[in-house]
Order: sequence, then C-alpha cells, then structure tokens
Amino acid sequence: MQFFRNLTASVKRANNLGRLPFLSAFQHQRPKFVATVEIDYVQRVTIGLEASTVEHAQQLLKRTSDAGTLFNDTSTMPILMHAFEPVRADSPLQLVSLEEVDELPTADQSVSMMKCFGASYALLSFARMIDALCEEAIDPEERHIAMVGIDVPMEELTQLRSLLRTLDGC
Repeated sequence: MQFFRNLTASVKRANNLGRLPFLSAFQHQRPKFVATVEIDYVQRVTIGLEASTVEHAQQLLKRTSDAGTLFNDTSTMPILMHAFEPVRADSPLQLVSLEEVDELPTADQSVSMMKCFGASYALLSFARMIDALCEEAIDPEERHIAMVGIDVPMEELTQLRSLLRTLDGC
C-alpha cells in the first residue's frame, strides 16, 4: 500500500514539473536539427500579348523582361498562368545540409509570406461570401443606412477564426 502512495505522490510531483518519474528514458530532451532541402522548381508563366509577328512578340517579351515589368499583369500583357512546378516530381529529396543546434532558430520571413499567400484565396472567398450576404440584406431603397445586419454561418466563421490564428505572423 505504501508503494502506491509513494508512486502517487511522485507522479503528482512529476506532473507538476511536466514529467513522469517512471519514464526517465523519455524525459531527456532530444537533440534538435536544422535540415536544408532543395527541390528543383521551374517558374512557369504564361503571358498573353498581341504582336504583328513572332519576332515582334519576342521583342516585346525581352523589352518588358529587361525593364522588370514582365510580371505587371496589364491589359495589354495579361498574366494567364503563374505556377511553380517541380522539374521532376519523382526526383529524390536533395539534402543539402543537416546540423545539430541547441535551439531551433526563428522562422524566416518567407514562411509567413507563404502562409499568407496560401491563405489569400480562403480569405478572398470569405470576403466574397460576406459581400453577397450584404448585397442580399440591403434593400435598394435603403442604401443610405449606416449598418447592415447579416447572418454568417457559424461553420464559416469558425473556419475564418482558425485561418486568422494561423496567420498571426503575417
């Protein structure tokens, strides 16, 4: 009986410290590593343009590329597709470096940018849904009112809140 009291007391003390006494093999901190991996990608951009000949089209592309305006997405040269595609989808992982560190470094700003980029479509969809709900709720004769009441589906609101929490670093 005393054994169980001692075990219970030690578990309570250890739980206050965030450890379990009988799992000492799992209590030590594991080493931390930083791995750098390279994946070969091609940036593929399709641009629409009007030109009198193939040579003229090539000249337009070269001029806009040299001027740094190739990706401006204008009415005369709209971007029709912009994607990053792996050179070979079945290529093996290219491990560039792997080093042990005491603590993991803070994430680079590029991680936040990619999270924001990935979330932009979801946020835009939510904004469009709110716009449509507002359009339905507004009586055309009462467009002068200062506020509009709409019913937002709870599922949509929950998804938005979850999305916003993941984007706190943006």
